[in-house]
Amino acid sequence: MAKSYRCKDGDRIDLVVLDNYGSLDMLARVLAVNVHLSKMPLVLTSGTEITLPDAVKTVTVQVKKEGALW
Repeated sequence: MAKSYRCKDGDRIDLVVLDNYGSLDMLARVLAVNVHLSKMPLVLTSGTEITLPDAVKTVTVQVKKEGALW
């Protein structure tokens, strides 16, 4: 379930994402959910609400290329 974050003085969206997810992997998703942030300055206004969506788990699949099939 998504949670809400209320900005404090000096907050930046990249730092909010880093603090809440541990990496910047979710930055694009957070920005997609919070389109209002695209019109804001780099340092966010105190009191701005940000919706933090649930983290998406990524799976990496490694494929080993063998010789030709035929």
